[in-house]
Amino acid sequence: IGQALCNIFRALGYTVVGINHLGDWGTTHGMLLCAYHKWGAPEPITVSALNDLYVRFRAEMKDDPALAEESRVWFKRLEDGDAAARALWQRFREVSLAEFQKVYDLLGVKFDDVRGESAYESAMPGVLEDLADKKLSTISDGALVVDLADQGMPPLLLRKADGATLYATRDLAA
Repeated sequence: IGQALCNIFRALGYTVVGINHLGDWGTTHGMLLCAYHKWGAPEPITVSALNDLYVRFRAEMKDDPALAEESRVWFKRLEDGDAAARALWQRFREVSLAEFQKVYDLLGVKFDDVRGESAYESAMPGVLEDLADKKLSTISDGALVVDLADQGMPPLLLRKADGATLYATRDLAA
């Protein structure tokens, strides 16, 4: 759909920037890291193998709620720069990007800019600092939030009590 819109607007004379904002960071990746360390994956790692790990993890999480906490710990390790977590995440990311590219090529989809949520990791501290400087964020139950009650909305959670960030944090940084 995005490529079709780009093509239409370009044909109409507009300047268009095709952006692919990949979900390459976050809870799902903590789950994959945890699943890989629990059960492994066949070599070479493929998107199909990663999908199988994720599906198995989600299914087993229903019977073992402790897996959710284990996956959060793995994501926190990833965010904290743990070398083993980062290396495995990078492998997963590269395999996924290569598979995505095959589909993009098949469909004739081209992007001007491809970045994942992870690209904004270094900008998050500055964004959180700006919010604090402007007195827009507060600590609630150990978590960093932006209170949006005056807008009739629930608080925006930016950093959990364990220090891990969320999609909203990376989205603001983007």
